[in-house]
Amino acid sequence: AEKDITRKFLDTAEIIMLVLNNKGNVIFINKKGCEVLDRSEEELIGKNWTDEFLPADDIEDGRAIFEELKNDGSDLFNYYELGYLTKKGEERTIAWHHSVLMNDEGIVTHIISSGEDITLRKANEKALKASEEKYRSIFDTAANMILSVDKDGTILEYNEKLRSTLGFSRSELY
Repeated sequence: AEKDITRKFLDTAEIIMLVLNNKGNVIFINKKGCEVLDRSEEELIGKNWTDEFLPADDIEDGRAIFEELKNDGSDLFNYYELGYLTKKGEERTIAWHHSVLMNDEGIVTHIISSGEDITLRKANEKALKASEEKYRSIFDTAANMILSVDKDGTILEYNEKLRSTLGFSRSELY
């Protein structure tokens, strides 16, 4: 009964819950993990996480993180982002947090990880950065003078055309 309660609790969580043994094989994944990773529990259990599910670009980092966790026995890599390949070959980015379990001899027996799919957030950050760079380029190279002030008349931003046309130094304008 206690095992059923634990399983229901982990399946209700809105984050990926993953447990690897000390060989890197999946021994547990919750319902949310299966949904985000687009695989059934049967497709994941017993498989080596790094070798089977990471994109080629992330395998080396994934192996290094796993080995460091296993050998160090501490939460050295408490947060990291790695790619994951869905069954359809789509790459997703997962933000991972983890903890290790050790036996009485201090040997790591399991790595417990919680993950969140941040693929959309990363895409939005990239789009925002590109938009900001485009704005900055247009603003800085505009043929017209551009000035932005707050309600009190304090200069917030200006372009080079305004500064050079009026002949003020940067410190004089601010």
